Amino acid sequence: MFQNDYVMKIIQQFVQALIGIVKLRKAEQYEEAEKEIQTASRFYLKINPELLMMGSEEWLLDQIDEVERRMIAADLLYEQGLIQEGKRNNGSSFFKRALTLYEAAGQLGEPKVEEVRAKLEAT
Repeated sequence: MFQNDYVMKIIQQFVQALIGIVKLRKAEQYEEAEKEIQTASRFYLKINPELLMMGSEEWLLDQIDEVERRMIAADLLYEQGLIQEGKRNNGSSFFKRALTLYEAAGQLGEPKVEEVRAKLEAT
């Protein structure tokens, strides 16, 4: 019971952090949004942000084996891809890694899979 409560609290905190990242991205405050992604990577994933951003799909799957953490990592990578697009860069490498993690998360990740695939096809 206590474990489930703790996980739910962390997920709720992450959702609030993600909402903040989305707001910053939409306001085109990309550097601030990227700082928040880095902070979220350290706090929620316990992963160096550079490794999250640059790690291969295989490395990410090996290092992030819990479903909830895969969803968090995928959401952060997806937002990073959108930030890159906003900065007029190619975000496809972030979208590919996000897609891999969403797919690996199974049913929990299914709602995002088609959205990310559409992004990849558009790039």
